[in-house]
Amino acid sequence: LSPRGPQRAMAPYDVDAEVARQLQEEEDRAAMGQQQRSRNPIPGNNVGIFEGRLRSSLHGVLQYEQTQLQQRALAVMPLQRLKDEASREASGPAEQDALVRALMYWFKHEFFSWVNNAPCDACGCTATSAQGNAPPTNEELAFGGNRVETYRCNTCRNVTRFPRYNDPGKLLETRRGRCGEWANCFTLCCRAVGVEARHVVDWTDHVWTEVYSHQLGRWVHCDACENAWDKALLYEQGWGKKLSYCVAFSVCGVKDVSMRYTSNWEEMKTRRSAVPETWLARTCQFMTNKVRASMPQQQRTALVVRDLAETLQLAALSAGVQGSRQENLPGRQSGSEAWRLSRGEMGAGTSQGQAGKQVAGWTTGGYRGVVTVSGEHYLGSEEAINLFDGKPGTKWLDFGAGEGKPSWVEFRFWDAIPKSAFEYSLTSGNDSPERDPKNFILEGQLRGSGDWVVLDTRQGVYFGERNQERKFVVAKSLACVAYRLTIRELRDPANANSVQLTGFGLAFVEGRYEDVPELSSAALQVVQGCVQRLAQRADAVEVKELVLVVLMAVVKYPTNKKLRTLRLENPKVKRLLVDSGALPLLFTAGFSRQSRPRPASSTSIRGGDEREELVVLPEPSMEMLQQVRAVANAVDRAFLNPEAVSDGKPLSTDTLAPCASSSGKPQGRAVGPQAVASSPPTLLGEPQTELNHPPEFKLQLADLVKTEFQKLVSEGGLPANEAAVKALANVQMRLKEASPGV
Repeated sequence: LSPRGPQRAMAPYDVDAEVARQLQEEEDRAAMGQQQRSRNPIPGNNVGIFEGRLRSSLHGVLQYEQTQLQQRALAVMPLQRLKDEASREASGPAEQDALVRALMYWFKHEFFSWVNNAPCDACGCTATSAQGNAPPTNEELAFGGNRVETYRCNTCRNVTRFPRYNDPGKLLETRRGRCGEWANCFTLCCRAVGVEARHVVDWTDHVWTEVYSHQLGRWVHCDACENAWDKALLYEQGWGKKLSYCVAFSVCGVKDVSMRYTSNWEEMKTRRSAVPETWLARTCQFMTNKVRASMPQQQRTALVVRDLAETLQLAALSAGVQGSRQENLPGRQSGSEAWRLSRGEMGAGTSQGQAGKQVAGWTTGGYRGVVTVSGEHYLGSEEAINLFDGKPGTKWLDFGAGEGKPSWVEFRFWDAIPKSAFEYSLTSGNDSPERDPKNFILEGQLRGSGDWVVLDTRQGVYFGERNQERKFVVAKSLACVAYRLTIRELRDPANANSVQLTGFGLAFVEGRYEDVPELSSAALQVVQGCVQRLAQRADAVEVKELVLVVLMAVVKYPTNKKLRTLRLENPKVKRLLVDSGALPLLFTAGFSRQSRPRPASSTSIRGGDEREELVVLPEPSMEMLQQVRAVANAVDRAFLNPEAVSDGKPLSTDTLAPCASSSGKPQGRAVGPQAVASSPPTLLGEPQTELNHPPEFKLQLADLVKTEFQKLVSEGGLPANEAAVKALANVQMRLKEASPGV
């Protein structure tokens, strides 16, 4: 809530906005004092202020567990109506998430109201002027109203008091306030309907709610002020805030969740100078242990598993192993325009839907840039930014295609550094299959040139499902400063009035790769023979995708030895290594058999088998990587049409057809290396990224394994060695179940 700088933009006619802003700053000045001191730390002082705020926030959330208070909350909400809405939207574990979304919509649009200037309590006039603060009365103090703002009515001159209540029960009566009151009351409502919820405090100037989703297996961001669900990067990438500490409080403890709310953890850490990181971690753990002390052992153990799973999830986010977290999000919606401008939280704003308009965007490759499109449906919120938000419920729509004009999407890197795309993806819309792209080209623009070079051409592309993602290997990979997708023809031009796509993504590889060379006649014969044999099998597409995953992982991460070493111990890789239809494809790409001594520890476990057989790709040169890409490209296109591969002839895109299964039906799975992600694949062995955990995580993990071990020894009667191994396996399994995708 501190001013963003001297150049605050204010609405010219709103004289009271400056006074209101000063009141808002004064309201949190005491709490924000530590934020100011963090810039010039005073030894021994910041810790006390920080700890006091932690304890105060934890004490506040314990009120949500009062049965009488929850009953009061249930009495004011249309619970049955909300449950009916949720059941129509989803079923099973997902129904709880739908209930929270319905509750949030009701809370924002029907129950709670935002206060800029408090309206006159005498005549109801909303034109009031801020007069400063007044001392609180005993009654106001009883409900946490330590601060009282006053406003004079411009009509009747009456002075209205606006206590900033901090008691959630009182807020059920007043039903108004700013973000603090909103998050406080909404979190109570979530607990009242039986949803696990916690109150999140942002140490700069905002508060919101998190709810635990059993469907997703994680905590989900939920901001009632913005009606925002699972948009953790809203404040950083939408509002433009520089976050430092985000701490979640609930009846089950205290958790530093800052990693969830940033896409650049290393940068955020430079702003976290208020207290030592180890002190914060241990203090949060101490407070958590204290509130859990009276819980049954079984409940405490379950919560520890969830804590560890969340730590894994947050560490994976901060390390970037789950891909790019760039999103296109709006600026702040709650509050008057003048107030939002003064705080610098308006964001980039919204654009008008005109041809050639530009918006900020991100690709699946994690690079930020500017998107330019031929047109969009602005009134229907079907805009270009939706192509890059990763959300299946949004899309881009352009009516220009319905008029017989080609539609196009251009992505230009902000840093103007050329990058080579080895793969791109398109995701079909949620309805109207006649609007699907059928024929299209991908072009690139070289640095210093205004000309566009055709990199890939596709014809006859078929989307078998709605919101289906299809991936395509780029035929000509050049280092470009911009990429453009041009849609030349739709699936059913006679009945389509527009073109639509849910997503458009690009995957990049560092370094420059020239045109994919033609394979030799012998290599093409091998590819064609393997594809023709595999095409007769029911698992043809699955085997093809696995081959492409292996090949393209090597192209994208050429220095990763683990990706170039295929072991029989890995079940998925073993499937390729014993498949006479797939193994020749790997040999053609440059892999070869090797035999080497097995590690001593592994030999003792396996009972004397001293050597292991491997399929290895040597240290790759540029020529070898070109060969790998050429084989992947040939396999990709050969599976589209086995007859398209011929000796020594370039692959013709005119012969491309939808990939079909043995039943003749178009496959719903995308063409190309499906599982290639922005992080190294894990199917080839151990995880490729080591997550950096705090010491407390390791101690918690050790305690959990110890508890499991003692249970197996005392109740199961297992020998110590066997119990230790099984305890480790059980804990690992529980963590995998609790943290899906990590």
